[in-house]
Amino acid sequence: MIITLNGGCERIKSTINNILRRYVMEFFKSSIAAFISIFINAFDFKGVMARGDFWKSQMVHLMIFLPLMVAGLLNPDVMLFKALHWGYALGVFIPIISSTCRRCRDAGWNVWWILTMYIPAIGWIPAFFILTRRQNIC
Repeated sequence: MIITLNGGCERIKSTINNILRRYVMEFFKSSIAAFISIFINAFDFKGVMARGDFWKSQMVHLMIFLPLMVAGLLNPDVMLFKALHWGYALGVFIPIISSTCRRCRDAGWNVWWILTMYIPAIGWIPAFFILTRRQNIC
């Protein structure tokens, strides 16, 4: 047996869709803005970066980086994919390092702790712990 509510469900669906669309669009706009801000502050190693902005910029970075990497791996004979992958990787290297330094400083850790990310296999564990901490309020 199917119960209809004379269009009530449709109004609820459209309201939920409008709310979701608005919040999802705001989230992606703020994520793109956070990603652009790491390029604007690329050589600012002394400031701080909020946890939300850091992770939003990392999300956009991965959304660009992973498809380029996979395309390069799946098509090893096509040099265009490798060139795009390595060009992007070199282009974001300094901005990613500087944003990570600012995030460490914001979390209250010494900047030199980001070197733990480069320890093979286990380096992500201390880096993840440091970068997900709340803002250090003095």
